[in-house]
Amino acid sequence: MNNLFSHVPVRDNRNLDRYFNLIKHYVDNPYNGKGEDHHILPKSLGGKDGPLVLLSHRAHYVAHHMLFKAIGGAMTYAFHYMTHNKKYPDSKITSRVYDVLREENAKHQSESQMGEKSHRYGKKHTAESRKKISEATKGEKNHNYGRKGENHASYGSKRSDETKKKMRENHVGFTGKKGTPRSAETKKKISETMTGRKRGKYKIWI
Repeated sequence: MNNLFSHVPVRDNRNLDRYFNLIKHYVDNPYNGKGEDHHILPKSLGGKDGPLVLLSHRAHYVAHHMLFKAIGGAMTYAFHYMTHNKKYPDSKITSRVYDVLREENAKHQSESQMGEKSHRYGKKHTAESRKKISEATKGEKNHNYGRKGENHASYGSKRSDETKKKMRENHVGFTGKKGTPRSAETKKKISETMTGRKRGKYKIWI
């Protein structure tokens, strides 16, 4: 069984050994009750076509708890899902485990969607798609429409120094404000857009 995990980075061998002992028990003593098929080497670690073992609901939950402690990474998402699944109403974790689980799951989700890992990598919304998204979030359709103060989703939240730094870096060269120079291409586009329009008393800055 150990050979199945030879390619997997392990951070806690003690819990991995406990996991092996749990699986060995159910392999040697087949469970006949209502349970769930469990991939001994989880699918996310390359065990899609690997051996299965039938575990009770409780044992399945405990197995994934051990994998989360032993490996983390993709196992974090799996265990996080199980702690929020109504199929395991009696599952309980301490506040400390919940804190670590939530933090690691957020990190794993972020890393799994970065760059080429993202399902949107290299793709762009069409003009029609952008229009639909815009229409779907305008006015009363927007989830924050009419919300102010304590009722607003962002009320009380503060941006970290790191977030502020990233926002500043993303706005370097931003040309949406008066006084910021526009490129020749941008000026040309604005000129073509305004051609033939009647201009009012306000000066249009080109």
